[in-house]
Parts: sequence; structure tokens; C-alpha cells
Amino acid sequence: MTRNNSTDRSSDSPVHVRIWDVLVNIAARSDGEIVVTGERSDVALVVSLFIHKNSLSRGWTQSDALRVALKIAEHFHAEVLDVEAIRANIRNGWIRLLEANLMAEPSQSYGARLDEFLTWRGLSVTIAAGSHSVLNCGGPRYGACFVLSDSEYLIVRPSNEKPWRARWESLTRISFSYFEPPPVWLNAASSHNMKRGTDKAKKTGPKKDRA
Repeated sequence: MTRNNSTDRSSDSPVHVRIWDVLVNIAARSDGEIVVTGERSDVALVVSLFIHKNSLSRGWTQSDALRVALKIAEHFHAEVLDVEAIRANIRNGWIRLLEANLMAEPSQSYGARLDEFLTWRGLSVTIAAGSHSVLNCGGPRYGACFVLSDSEYLIVRPSNEKPWRARWESLTRISFSYFEPPPVWLNAASSHNMKRGTDKAKKTGPKKDRA
């Protein structure tokens, strides 16, 4: 049995760019297309042409929309609005997905290592950060520990490789392949983890990147 997951596959969370005093919205649609809308159709058209000319028109997540928005801002000397809030939203979305599918580190039962989660024997995980950085881990032979506490990076420690890390906003896909159905106790733990992650996000709010 296989289940694939990624977050924010809709245009409900656009990234806003202010260019030439005009607001432009960059969003990733569920069909994998980066779309541009804005206050002025002529400005939106110029931005759309730039995206297609530079092969930036494909993307499924808010991470993809942010990546494209930053390219637009660099080229047109524009401003991406609320970057820190967008990065926090992206991070929280990936964390909710991971906590819902991974096993809590056993030390959490007595209050330690609360931001560390593990694969289990029936679960394989594939993580992509762009097309050239892909990590496969988990399954019955090679487990992995996911460290979710860093505000800038997802850190993964596979048992058979060196530690791997990627910026939260650079992640483009996290998929889960199940070799056997998740045990009942894992489903219960996942529900608890998702509630804990939501409560934690409400308390902490967006975090600024470290210098």
C-alpha cells in the first residue's frame, strides 16, 4: 500500500510581490502550473512572460510559489511581501505532514527530544528539495530520524548515510510509501502529534531566520 503526500497543492496561499508599485500574486495550482494575477493585467503579463521564458512555470506547493517570487523580485528589483510569515507557514505545513506520518521518538514519553520523529519498518520516505537533491530513507533496513526543531532547515539523520538537510522553503515533495498498514498505536500518536504541532504553532508564531 502506498500513500503520497505533499502540502499546499492549491492556489489558496499565493505569494504577493510588489513590483513598480503594483501588487502581483504568485500561486501554484493543483495541476502543477505557476499562475500570476494582479492589480494590473499588463504587469501580470510581463511577469508571466518572464516566468515562462526562464522555465519557472511548473510548481505544486507554496514553496514553489515563493521560489518563483524570489526570482521575480531579484530580476525586477521588486519586493516579496511577508517573507517571514510565508516561510513560517511553509515550515508549519511540512511539520504537520511529517508528524502525521512518522513515529514519535520514544524519549518523548518522558518529555525529551520532543522535535524528533522516526521512520518505522513499514514506512519509506522520499524527500525532494528541487530536482537535484532527493533523499530516500526508512523501510525495514535503514531507519531515519527527522529533526524538526530548526527554524531554517529540515534535518534528517539516515542510519546508512551522512546527515542530510534542506531549507524548509526549498522542499518540493515529501512522499510516504507504506509496505504494511500503519499500526493502530501510530494512528493515535499521529493525531496527538498534529494537535500538539497546531498548539505549538499558535504559541510560537512565525520565527525569523537566523543570520
